[in-house]
Amino acid sequence: MSAAEYYGVTCDYLLGVHSVKTGLHEGFFTKEDIPEDKKLDSLTVFRISSVLHERLRNRPSSYGDVFIQYFSLSMYRFLISAVRAGNLPQNWTGGNTVVGTDIYYECICGLQNTLVNSLENDSSRIDDEEPPQCIKTLIDEVEKYVLEQIDRIYKPLEE
Repeated sequence: MSAAEYYGVTCDYLLGVHSVKTGLHEGFFTKEDIPEDKKLDSLTVFRISSVLHERLRNRPSSYGDVFIQYFSLSMYRFLISAVRAGNLPQNWTGGNTVVGTDIYYECICGLQNTLVNSLENDSSRIDDEEPPQCIKTLIDEVEKYVLEQIDRIYKPLEE
């Protein structure tokens, strides 16, 4: 019997790689911040989706549906892009030839924008509170990335 089995934890926990004792499932659903939230990786992204879904499902009933639809479209868009680039098998998209067209792809982008706009049109607001660490990490990393891309694109134009 391994030490991990004996103690009922993951090897990553024993080695100090993760603070989550029993794996992704435990880390995904815990409501408290975990040290891994300070780094933007797949666990952090999954935790962000869990936090957003939990918070939005208690808003007007359509918000939870909008979140699921938007998240699903985002993953689907990424899947289609990877298939179009040849990084994933073609049959992962169901073999539907329309998936590979630019018009279909732009429709997905438009639907995502429509879903986001439906959230932005609501006038009700909730009180401010401290965001979870996973949300802080997302904001810091994405804003840093966006600003780097803006600098990369517009810096040569200024010279």
